[in-house]
Amino acid sequence: MQRQIISGYLALALVGCSVGPDYKAPMISLSERFEGGSSTEIGQVNQRRWWRDLNDRQLDILVERGLSRNLSLQSALAAVRVAQGRLAASGAANQQNSSLSASQTRQEPKIGPATTMQSATVNATYVLDLFGGLHRGQQQARAGLQAAEYDVGTARLAYLSTLVGTYIDMRYAQESLELTRQAIKSQQELRKIVQDEFDVGAVAELQVAQAQAALDQVIAQLPDLESKFEASVFGIATLLAEPAGPLLKTLQRGAPQPLARTRPAIGVPAELLRNRPDILAAERSYAAAIAGVGVSEAALYPSLALSGTISTSTAANTFAFGPAFSLPIFNQQSLRGNRQAAIATAEQAEIAWRSTVLSAAQDVQTAQSALSASMRQVARLRAVVDSNRRVLELTKSAYEQGASPLTDFINATQSVTQSRMALAGALQQAASNWLSLQVASGSGWAVER
Repeated sequence: MQRQIISGYLALALVGCSVGPDYKAPMISLSERFEGGSSTEIGQVNQRRWWRDLNDRQLDILVERGLSRNLSLQSALAAVRVAQGRLAASGAANQQNSSLSASQTRQEPKIGPATTMQSATVNATYVLDLFGGLHRGQQQARAGLQAAEYDVGTARLAYLSTLVGTYIDMRYAQESLELTRQAIKSQQELRKIVQDEFDVGAVAELQVAQAQAALDQVIAQLPDLESKFEASVFGIATLLAEPAGPLLKTLQRGAPQPLARTRPAIGVPAELLRNRPDILAAERSYAAAIAGVGVSEAALYPSLALSGTISTSTAANTFAFGPAFSLPIFNQQSLRGNRQAAIATAEQAEIAWRSTVLSAAQDVQTAQSALSASMRQVARLRAVVDSNRRVLELTKSAYEQGASPLTDFINATQSVTQSRMALAGALQQAASNWLSLQVASGSGWAVER
């Protein structure tokens, strides 16, 4: 009877039975296209270096340096190595085990000749994967490795978003500083004109005070803007894991605010399933959880191992071989609890995948809408700047002819500065929304450096 049982399990091992559910890719219903978008697909974008569309060589250099140095990316890559180790230790690696031991002892009694005893033992065990527990474990480890690899892509996208976003903020702060310095120069020229007129008795002291107050108000804005610029540079230095001093000197040279000339294609919602690394990682985590159900279910069933031992010694040689049968009887409640927990974990993983997909679609839709609005705002503010410049020209001419008061001249000068500052802010927002749309569509996550 015992031989029949063992023969039955050996047959199962040869068939390769694996208990637990087989993995099936999760499904979700998505719209055919984004609101305001087209039905044209964009294909694979994971290798696209989208930041180069900003036409900023300094930014390109910083991104290349950062991708090879960032600590968050290094941590994610270390997690991949951990997953690789787990995969190497799973499956067939758990089926076989062997050891070799040897010893030598020498006895030298006071009476009689000395004797030397030598022995060596070889042990070998092979576990039959009767119900596929080891196979499911290898599936789980492989899916976990793939999820970790996609997590690197998610970390890389997050890093690119932070680095490029901080660079955009830095250039905005720098542009604001430049506009403020230009405004100071204009107010100083105005202050001199009024002072000269006061010296010859053409205007009252009140007008001199008004011009000085306007100048002081602009000068007072400098410290805050300088602090914001330096804070952005320090943030970039941290992202690059390098000292801030040399970088500060480099970035102080100035450059135009980055803004792409073309709008990125967003494709269709279904493409997010293959382009977003967080979705891909969530799908692989779900696959790992499904395999985990098989691991926990296989633990409910008997296990069979074949063991052999060969020993040799000075006295005699021995050999032993036989099966070892294990039946989990007294811990069934615990094992069934583990299986139930594994099923719940798989359900959680599927829900997490669905949530990630829906959030990704929302990210794209929101970023696209925000980019469209910000580009319209940029166009309108350009027109406002042109109008305010025309008003300033007319007001200055009227003031010089005595047909307009000084306050109108001051207000017109301030309006030009304010509208130019507003335009700089709109350009920053447009670049940030453009960046968000690139990240939301999963573009560039596989670029290593």
